Amino acid sequence: TAGWQIVTPATLAIVTFRCAPPGLADSAVDALQGRIVEEMLADGYALASSTILDGRPVLRFCTINPRTSDDEMRETVRRMAEMGRRLAGEYVLERLARGERGDRRKRDSA
Repeated sequence: TAGWQIVTPATLAIVTFRCAPPGLADSAVDALQGRIVEEMLADGYALASSTILDGRPVLRFCTINPRTSDDEMRETVRRMAEMGRRLAGEYVLERLARGERGDRRKRDSA
């Protein structure tokens, strides 16, 4: 899905990934990972956990339950994508409200 990055390949049914929409500062992308975990917990459909890899927060799925269906995985990904789009939009609106403009990713990374 556009704006998402696989961070490590799936190993023993665990995959790590990040929601990284273009145009968000690195600090906002980092914060977004935790916000998605909170939203998923509140939603109650499925849960991703988070961890730190190479100094950056990432999301983590473990799909070892043999009763988890392909349809349930697709729905989980759909819900996460919607949450990521909505939350990223909130970060952009907050930044604009503070009078910030443009892609800040390069400045945050330096």
